Amino acid sequence: MSKIAIIEIQAGKFNPNAKTIISNCYIATLDVVRVDYETGECSRANFTVNPMQNEAKMATARKLPRTPFESIAWDVKEYLEGCDFMGFSIRRLDLPLLAEEFARSGIDNFPHESVSVIDIQSIYHQMEPRNFAAAVKFYLNRQYLAPQRNTGDVELVRQIFERQREMYRMADLDQLHEISAFGKDIADFANLTYWQDNGRKLFWNFGKNKDQPVTAEDPFTIWFLRNDFPAQSRRIVADYTNIQIF
Repeated sequence: MSKIAIIEIQAGKFNPNAKTIISNCYIATLDVVRVDYETGECSRANFTVNPMQNEAKMATARKLPRTPFESIAWDVKEYLEGCDFMGFSIRRLDLPLLAEEFARSGIDNFPHESVSVIDIQSIYHQMEPRNFAAAVKFYLNRQYLAPQRNTGDVELVRQIFERQREMYRMADLDQLHEISAFGKDIADFANLTYWQDNGRKLFWNFGKNKDQPVTAEDPFTIWFLRNDFPAQSRRIVADYTNIQIF
């Protein structure tokens, strides 16, 4: 591994009925930094594209050139040829979407599955873990010993919490509740649904329907109620949709 393409993609959505995130997205911009770690050579390229289902009003609103990806696919391929890949959370969207766009353009198996992939987020999470031991070290400046688990942990949690309130100057418990829920009005303890419009509208918080409204007519709702999800979560959805499952 010597030549690496560092990629970052800004994606748009064009297929609300798609079954997967990748099939629902297109590349709007592709930013690439190409580095040869043997020679030290470094170059940068930016590609701006529009979806295949291009509409004039979309191009005007976004101020993007009306260029579908397939019209530049071979230029992008030539620029990336022979490179391994690097990015932040690159396996979640960027690399799968890039391969999907090439396939849509008639270029199969590029990038090839044999390329090496460096995910900066994965390295960060493994080298700087965000777990209970890391929290004890960061907030209390002490080592966490595994045998303490289930014996003194509850006291450590209290100490960490008090240190957080001190560091971040947060005395309002309701504010801390909102932060813990990432600003959402979470409906169930399993974090699978959340409320909007002051508790009048229920939305999904996971899966392919994330951030979509919960409706009785949606097959996803029936599938959810019939499968082995937490009883509280299913009850909230059942009560909201008036579907009898219990």
